Formats: sequence, C-alpha cells, structure tokens
Amino acid sequence: MNYIVLIASVVFYQISSAQKINFDYYSTSTDNDVSNNFINDFSEISPILYSDNNGITGGALIPPNSVSFGNDVLEYCSEYNNSLNKTIETSIAFKYNANQINPNSYQRTVAFFMEGNSNGHDIDFLIDKGSSLTISSYSYVEDSDIDLLDKHWHKMVATFTPIGGENEDEVFAKIEIYDIGIDGKNIPISLGSHSATIHDIDLINATKFNLKLSASKWAGAEYLDDFEFTGDKTEGDCGSKQTEILKSIITEEDSTTYPLEIEKVNFDNYGNDIYNNFTNKFPDSSPILFSDNNGISGGALIPPDQVDWGNDVLKYCSTYSNSLNKTIKTSMSFKYKSNLVNNEEYERTLAFFMLGNSNGHEIDFYINQGNSLTISSYGQNKSVGLILKDNNWHTMVASFTPLGGKFEDKVFSKVEVFDIGSDGKQDPVSLNSCADTIYDFDLVNSTEFSISISATKWGGAEYIDNFEFNGEKKERICGNNLNTDILKSNDFKIKNSNLFIEIIIDKIESNNYIELYYIDGKSKNKLLIKEKSTFLEKANLNTGVYIVILKGNNYALNKKLIIK
Repeated sequence: MNYIVLIASVVFYQISSAQKINFDYYSTSTDNDVSNNFINDFSEISPILYSDNNGITGGALIPPNSVSFGNDVLEYCSEYNNSLNKTIETSIAFKYNANQINPNSYQRTVAFFMEGNSNGHDIDFLIDKGSSLTISSYSYVEDSDIDLLDKHWHKMVATFTPIGGENEDEVFAKIEIYDIGIDGKNIPISLGSHSATIHDIDLINATKFNLKLSASKWAGAEYLDDFEFTGDKTEGDCGSKQTEILKSIITEEDSTTYPLEIEKVNFDNYGNDIYNNFTNKFPDSSPILFSDNNGISGGALIPPDQVDWGNDVLKYCSTYSNSLNKTIKTSMSFKYKSNLVNNEEYERTLAFFMLGNSNGHEIDFYINQGNSLTISSYGQNKSVGLILKDNNWHTMVASFTPLGGKFEDKVFSKVEVFDIGSDGKQDPVSLNSCADTIYDFDLVNSTEFSISISATKWGGAEYIDNFEFNGEKKERICGNNLNTDILKSNDFKIKNSNLFIEIIIDKIESNNYIELYYIDGKSKNKLLIKEKSTFLEKANLNTGVYIVILKGNNYALNKKLIIK
C-alpha cells in the first residue's frame, strides 16, 4: 500500500499576554478603571461618564454624543512592542442603539487608532454608524458593509501583523464584528469582517505602537465595556506615560514649570454695593443684579434680558499668561430655563471671550439659546448640537492650549457643557462638547489673554454662578481695596430736587469719572451717564431709584438716590 504524505507549511503568528479591563472598578473620580489605565493627549484624564449597572458584568462607559475625529480619544497607558510575525490584537464590547444615531453628524460608532513611532504613521480600525467596517492607513482606505443588531451588545476585534514580505513593507490587518446578545454574554457570532494587506515600510519599522480609543452616541454606541489589549506590551504605566508626554512637549526654550492657579468666585459674599464678589473681581463692569438665595450655595448673578454682543461683557480682573502647551481653562455655572428664551431675538445663553494682545485676536466659546455649542475665532467657526435640561444647573468649561506646531500657529480648543442637577450639586454629566484645532499665529503669539463673560435671559440663563479661572496668571488688576485717604465719603455730595441732581466731588483726580444708573429691579441696571467730571447735572429725572458711582484709580464710592 502506498501512502501519500502531505507536509503543510504553517506560519504561527504569536499572540502574547492579554490585559482585560471591564470598567467595573470605580472608587473615586481619580481612582477607577479609566483613570488607572487611560490618559489623553494633554496628560490629563478626560472626564468620562460611568454607568454603574448597564455594563455586561457591572459598570460601563457612556460615550459622548460626538467627538473630534482622532482628537477626543482615550489613550491606553501600555504600548505594543512591534516585531515581525507577532500579532497585535485589541477588542472592545459596545451596545448598539440605532435610535441614538444623528443623521446630520458624521460620527464613528467605535474606533481604534494605532500610531507607530516610525514617522508617526498610524492604522485605524473603524465602524461607521453601524453600517460599515473600515481599515484606514496612509496607503490604504477600504471598507465592507455590516449590519449591527439593534439593542444588542457587539464585540469589535482589530488585529495587526507585520509580515515584511519581499519588499519588507507588508502588513496584514483585520477588523471583525461579533454579536454577543442582549446581555453581552452570548457565544460570539461573527456578523462580518474586513481585512487588508497594506504596504507601508513605516508601519513595519515602528518598534512600538500606542493605542487610542474613541466612540460616539450619535453613531449608535450607547455603552462601552470589556476592553482587551493582547500582545507584547511595554511595562509602562499611566504615570510613566504621562511623564513621557510631558517631556515630549516641553522644549529647551520653554522648560520652566509654571504653577497653575485656580481662582473661584461663587458670588456668595455681598457685604454692600462696593464690597462683594462681583465688584471685587469684575471692577470695570457695570452693576449687575444679585439674588441672595438662588445660587448653588448662596448668591448668584441675574443676567439681563439681552446684550450688545461682544460689548456688554463682564471683564475679569486677572489675565491669563499664554505659553506653549500650557492649558487655560475658564468655567461657569448657569441655571437654564427654556421659558425665558426669546426666539425672536438671537441671544446667547452664556459666552466666554478670550482676547489676546497679539493683533487683538480673540477666541469665543458660547451656547446659543441652549441648542448649540460654538467655538469661534478669526479663522474658524465650529458648532455642535446641544440639548440643555430645563430648570437644571449646568457648567460650561472652555479650554485653550497653544501647540505651535510646524508653522507656529496651531491651537487646540474645546468647550464642554455638563448637567449638574436641579440644585447644581450633582456629579457632572457631560451633555456634549465641541473641539477644534485652530490655526492662528496671533493666538499662539499672544503673551496674555483677558477673559470676559456674557449671559442673557433671552438665551435661557436664569442665573449664573461659580465662575472659575484656571491657568497661569499674568496680572491681577482687581480694584477691591478702597483707599479712604484718597477719597472720603463726605467728599462725594449729592443735592437733588424734583427738577435736577447735582453730584459734587471735592477731592479731584484726573481719572475720576461718574456713572449714573437707573434701577428697575427686573433687568440689568440702565446706564444713563458716564463721564469724567467733578460736577454732573441731570434734569427731569423720572420717579425711581438710581445709583451714582464715582470711580478712580484705587477707589469706588456709590450712593443710592431715590426720586419721588
């Protein structure tokens, strides 16, 4: 009997140790499965929402509505070591909800980004709104159709194997999707895959790859869970990875470590019309109405019905110092009431204005009547949708980071809105964010920025509270220390009758000026007069309540005037 012996040549691709994160561990906001295993591009843990009981075995992550593609990512702390015929594999589970898809926004359901350290080339594995699987690299972009199952958990698995080949540039890549049932515990059933042979010498020659994760609700990802990293990993942890990133962004010319300062104003301190949280921190601003008991922890500010856009602003007394790779942040809370919105007038709910001292360029962050979130600068304008929660407090956080880049004009900016509950004391829940990379030489080269705020009732802001200034402070110009040696109360006289008012200043300084406001108790006090003078006459004032304010270099005095 003759035997035929078949000898098969088989190549075994080695898969090394695996690390799995199920997001069930959450002790505090700084000690949990995300903060212990992921960082972001600016060496600061991004806020991410947790769900305690909606994961496969407990906790899960809740993606944001939308992301800036390739920027709003969670970066895994470990890196893959890369070598020929060694397979790298990454996977994550996600729950798909077709009702969350926003047809007007192009978002990816889930995405993995693998970036190599050879020429910065990367390879990306993507699901586009649950309808296609894509592999993308510098030399290859192709996809295959896929149909995800609504309300089911799925598992996305991405693999990468450098083969080398005849020209030492061949890579095999594959993405596959599995259905794992309504509870995420079923035996995986493949729904489809897409594979590619890519020719890229830089992907082959990368000795290491970092890994980043992104997902969005508007593409159908309701929850994320069970991240898995399989391959030959480095020993680096989150702390060492953050140190490496910090070293990479600090240049020899800019190696000084600057302490960041946080200044908070809660508007609870209101001693009198001169000594209070508002006039002490916003000395050049017009008077604004206070509410003693409608803030988050006490007092709050009451916005006017409307403002003259960009002009009726409250300018903060401190200025930000601007330097490369240093992040500036401003935040403020506001209570949203949709009944206040006037659809016939285009007013912003809340706005921040950051004005630089290089050619006067500015960058603005604002909410438009509670339905969109915008970043605006001289060169760009970007908006995303937003749905605020009626009668709830919210916090708007704006950040600005000058990166410089190849042409010394690159800036990363972001504005995000959080729901903090009906009393303003709940854990922040992100409602949406808008991020943009802006190219503006003058923004990067400004040595300092002033910050101003604006808000309106007709935009839906019933109250504003808890302003925060966070960054490297350049200068403080607050005028909260009154100098009674320069001006005493008896130097400031008012004589009035039903026909006219006389304001007489006995102590004269060159920069004295007088302001006269009418108070109606409903909106922002109306400025009637502002002029430099030692004598002011105003005839035929109507019956009502007025405030007369005298300001100079180091003082501010006011008197209330009632005309019957």
